[in-house]
Amino acid sequence: MNIFFVLLLLFAAAIGNGAENFTSFTEKDGGGDITVTSTKSDVTTMIRNTDSCVSEDYGAGNFTTFVHDIEAYYSFQDTYGLGGIYYVGDTDGCTVAVFNTIDHGFGSWFYNGRLYIRNAANGNEDYGAVSISTLYYLTYERTGSTQKCYIYSDSGRTSLVDTLEVTYDGAAYQYLGVTFSRESSAVPSDAISFYVQNLDLNEAATTPEVGYPQIIICE
Repeated sequence: MNIFFVLLLLFAAAIGNGAENFTSFTEKDGGGDITVTSTKSDVTTMIRNTDSCVSEDYGAGNFTTFVHDIEAYYSFQDTYGLGGIYYVGDTDGCTVAVFNTIDHGFGSWFYNGRLYIRNAANGNEDYGAVSISTLYYLTYERTGSTQKCYIYSDSGRTSLVDTLEVTYDGAAYQYLGVTFSRESSAVPSDAISFYVQNLDLNEAATTPEVGYPQIIICE
């Protein structure tokens, strides 16, 4: 005689990693301007000449080929105010001054009404005009011999505003940052207010996907 019964209900985490948790990142806040929550790094009038950074160590050589999504917005900017919103590199605690001297890195920042990307090793740089008080949906990508930033105006990433591109230097990166300043010795002390949020590394899930209740049939 067969006996059928439900043994276990099992629900697991959603598929994919989703947004990274910024509260686990290392925060260096030279001017006391940064407020970090789980998925957002919010910066209020960060001056140019300070040393600030929000970053994480993902392990040596972790980032090679990648597609990283993040959202960024700036609400105030003096003429020379600079706000770093993304970087991957082989050095931690990155300001733009440090970034420009490291062996390998790929970074991006708001400056003078533009969004910049730059490869630290070879000096390749590109930029595009961006508007104040506008939320941009950004995709940073490294494939083949190029590193790109796709700038979108919508959350579905279907309305492309601009594509920025630099030459890849062949490096694998260890650290990732979502907020950084120019440097403490920079002049003048112009400021910027901005935020970044919802960083998705688009990596394989480390936990099972959500499923239906598991039904084990015993005979």
